[in-house]
Amino acid sequence: QKNNSFIGEIDSNLQKYRDPSWPAKIVAMNIYYAQRQYKDSHPNGKYASTLEELGDLVNTDLVRPFTVEGSDGSGSVVISLTSSPGSKAEDKQSDNDSEKGDDNGYNVKVTTPMDGWVVTVTNSRLVRVFPPFSHSQTAEKEAL
Repeated sequence: QKNNSFIGEIDSNLQKYRDPSWPAKIVAMNIYYAQRQYKDSHPNGKYASTLEELGDLVNTDLVRPFTVEGSDGSGSVVISLTSSPGSKAEDKQSDNDSEKGDDNGYNVKVTTPMDGWVVTVTNSRLVRVFPPFSHSQTAEKEAL
């Protein structure tokens, strides 16, 4: 039997298998890899503090839905630079980026528009996913 559905069309019966945080995970990891490339390509070995600094290293088609102000304004992408004694050890353990002597890191927080899923990623590639309005998400907001 021939299936007449379009590529990318989601069957409503399969909706229960869809990961609602997936778009935010993709954006967070896109920024993670852009930050690695940004740091490697700059002599001072620093991370970018804004999406604008990352420029073409970030896929704007992926990020745009999270940064365009909608009627509710709930989607967002926030990059926070950090400086902590532990970040150097974490970097060395994860990918040896700390050989350049930079103990600064970053946190990226991506919030999905409309439903409020939050995905965070650090320079150590630690990814966390928070469902909408979770208690942990409130704690994460206070940390950023």
